[in-house]
Amino acid sequence: MATFATRLKQLRMHYGVTQEDLAAVIGVSRAAVAGYEAPSKKREPDFEVVCRLADFFGVSTDYLLGRTDDPMTVEPDTDVIVAARHLVAIRKSQGLSREELANRLKISVTDLTRYEMGLTRLPSDLIDRLAEIFGVTGEYSSHELSQDELEEILGETWFRVPTKLSSEGKRSIEDFITFVMEREERKK
Repeated sequence: MATFATRLKQLRMHYGVTQEDLAAVIGVSRAAVAGYEAPSKKREPDFEVVCRLADFFGVSTDYLLGRTDDPMTVEPDTDVIVAARHLVAIRKSQGLSREELANRLKISVTDLTRYEMGLTRLPSDLIDRLAEIFGVTGEYSSHELSQDELEEILGETWFRVPTKLSSEGKRSIEDFITFVMEREERKK
C-alpha cells in the first residue's frame, strides 16, 4: 500500500491544490505540507491535521494513512463531480485564480476549492451568482448543456489534448491516471 506522503501528494495534485492553499486550509505552514509529502523527511502530522486533510479531500483517514486502498467513504455524486469540472473549466477559461473567483463570489477559497473538487454540492444561490459572473445559464453548472454548447462557452481547447505538456503537467496526468486506475481496480 501507498504511504501517507504518497497519498497526500497524489490527492493534492489530482485536485490541483497548491501546497500553499492546502497549508492555509488545514492551518499549517507550506513547509509542513512539503515535509508531509516528502517520504525522506518522515515528517508526520498530528491526528487533528490528518482528520482535517481527510475532511478536505473527502477521503477516509484510513486511506490517507495507507490502511486501505479505498479512498471514498461513500460513492461520489456524479452530478456534483460534473458541476465541479464545469466550475474549474470556466474559471480557468476566464483566467481567474481561485482567490479571485472566491472574492467575486464572497466565499472562502476553502469553500471554492471544495466545490471545485466535487466534495460539496454547489448551492443554488451560488450557481446563480456564477452564472451572472460568467454570463452563462444555470444549466452550465448542472451539466444540461450539449458538448457543442460547452465548447462555445469555454472554447474547444478545453476538450482537446494539448500537443506539448510541461514535465509537471505530464506528472500530474500520470498521477491522475494512477489514481483512477487504482480506484477502478478497488471496485472490482
